[in-house]
Amino acid sequence: MLEAESTCNVTKRSHLGQLLQRTALVIFDEVTMSNRLLMDAIDRTLRDVRDDRRMFGGVTVIFSGDWRQIAPIVAKRATRADISNKTLKRAPWWHLVQHFTLSRNMRAERFGPETAAFSDFLLQVGDGRLPAHPNTFDYGEDWVQLPEHLLLRPEEGETPLEAMIRFVFAGMLDVGDSGVYNYRVPSFMCTRAIIGESGCLVHLFIIFRNYCFFSWHNSAHQQGGADYQQRGHREALSNDGSLRAAKF
Repeated sequence: MLEAESTCNVTKRSHLGQLLQRTALVIFDEVTMSNRLLMDAIDRTLRDVRDDRRMFGGVTVIFSGDWRQIAPIVAKRATRADISNKTLKRAPWWHLVQHFTLSRNMRAERFGPETAAFSDFLLQVGDGRLPAHPNTFDYGEDWVQLPEHLLLRPEEGETPLEAMIRFVFAGMLDVGDSGVYNYRVPSFMCTRAIIGESGCLVHLFIIFRNYCFFSWHNSAHQQGGADYQQRGHREALSNDGSLRAAKF
């Protein structure tokens, strides 16, 4: 647990300690979501390991991040004031940091106008330049209207989670060039993921399993081949009726 006087578990004679003694530059990416107490701990550690009382032991430090993104994660039930107090902007040495602003999104430009438009939409949200609508729930603040092309609409008789699975894992039940189902191909599955809270993952897995089974079942009937149907059931289900884990 981070405290006001925390330090890192690095000694001068350790391999990491010797590396830090020879270090000239440290780059911290996505630093805006870091607790400032962590940077204080790193500052104290570098001063001690390098025997240098200057900030960060005299090492040049580059912070990069976007203040529009995720705030530092602090204790449960923390107030907005608690969260704000843990940002780097509340560090006593923040006024010593020299600021530079990057105004051109090279990645968005490289991937075409659609990606650039989405990037601009995110900037408008972060800057508060979009029209806001009053919140009717008991949490959060105002809401913004998402563009229609960003919404995933469920098909008739389909739940939102089933629609998400269909969208994210499109083609998973197809047989690829290797002659096996795509869900068994690591390069296919590793480029697709649904991120959610741990409490909903079990529910998501059950829906995912049922989606796979019924998709196979329907495909088998549409094919009209008994051999295809049996092979589909054998691939989809284990002896106890649950979905087999893909063997990577």
